[in-house]
Amino acid sequence: MTEQDLPGRNNLGNVRQSRIFPAEGELWTLTEGPEGSHLINVSGTREGSGVDTSSVLWAVFDVSVRRKIEAQLNEEEANQQDVPAHEAGLTSSVGGFWPPERASFERIKGIYTPGIVRSSDSLNHITGEIEKAREIFDGEVSRVSLRAVVDVDFLKVAARSESFRPLIEVVIPLNGTQAAFENTALVYFGLNHSTRQPIQKELDRYTDNLREASSHVVSTPQEIRKRAEEKGYDIKILSKQAVTEECVDQVALLYERFGWTRNEVSAILHNTNNIIGIAVKDGAIVSAGIAEMARIPIGGNSLRIIEITEAATLDEHAKNGLYTAVSSGLLEELSKRSRIDGVLDGKADLIYGECNGNALGVLKTAHIQGRRFAKDAGSELGFSNSGVLPQHVPIAGLPIETPYNDLFPAFMTREDLYRIYSK
Repeated sequence: MTEQDLPGRNNLGNVRQSRIFPAEGELWTLTEGPEGSHLINVSGTREGSGVDTSSVLWAVFDVSVRRKIEAQLNEEEANQQDVPAHEAGLTSSVGGFWPPERASFERIKGIYTPGIVRSSDSLNHITGEIEKAREIFDGEVSRVSLRAVVDVDFLKVAARSESFRPLIEVVIPLNGTQAAFENTALVYFGLNHSTRQPIQKELDRYTDNLREASSHVVSTPQEIRKRAEEKGYDIKILSKQAVTEECVDQVALLYERFGWTRNEVSAILHNTNNIIGIAVKDGAIVSAGIAEMARIPIGGNSLRIIEITEAATLDEHAKNGLYTAVSSGLLEELSKRSRIDGVLDGKADLIYGECNGNALGVLKTAHIQGRRFAKDAGSELGFSNSGVLPQHVPIAGLPIETPYNDLFPAFMTREDLYRIYSK
């Protein structure tokens, strides 16, 4: 069931739900009580058989839709969260390399590693994988998302093809990373099944969100940190040595609403490719975010990318700027490590996040931290329709009419990182 299937969804107020996995045809009711609102399974009951129906909303869950119900948060709470829905056992957001492989949420993903794409032969490897995915679009696969480092001049020429240009979803220029990648871009190529398409009115609203986010003034790291610290929060990096059982419990509490198990949280915290930023108050972790590092071989070179992801804050600590402070703390740490070749034995090249277009707070954070939206960068290179990953993954938050969310990558290069996070 998706949010639009629930009658009166706009009248749910501050109701929050844990992930619910109903059996087909199960009947649930939303009831108002002295301690708040609750969803109750009333399958098999009838009106007048012991269930008070005077102030309830009824809904039969349709489990043919792949997306499960996520927590419904009010707008301010949603702006403090940036955690995609979760499929058991998968703890990496960056994903695999080449050849492409099946990934979460009915996707095929991959990153092209043989080298920089500068010829039709190389490009044909990518388009060939997209065509192979198209042939197996079915109930288990409905999207293919591939990335490659592409020579910008070659990309502009290739994009003259009317059949190829629509496959270009996002273009992130790599100038400002390292000499080997000058005049290249990290390009997302993608294709969705006809049943997995975005809705134009939602895309229009997200474009308005980007415009609103971009109107804010870029803040310094010191200003961002000060706001949280003045409210009594300590923003820090969680070292691997400091990961105790109590620490795992506290972070697991943050992520349990998104379907993460304690064992999965423990694996994330102990993974040496992850940097964990936290906000602490009264000795407890109340907010956290992850910088997932990956070293991608591109021919004879290595591209080091870092995704800022999986940010969550306890509801009672929302609206205190913690998402912004924690993720900015991660950027500060990346700048320090990069300067001493401490990002997977080298320097950071690209830092990015795939931002939910439906979360204005997340978009604002990206902008005030100094990250650029790929939508703007792509337009500057002549790809005016690029900049969005359509129906990429489901993310908990404000109700939408589609089963998945449309994401807007925002990025900074090593040059940007050093300029803004200089200390």
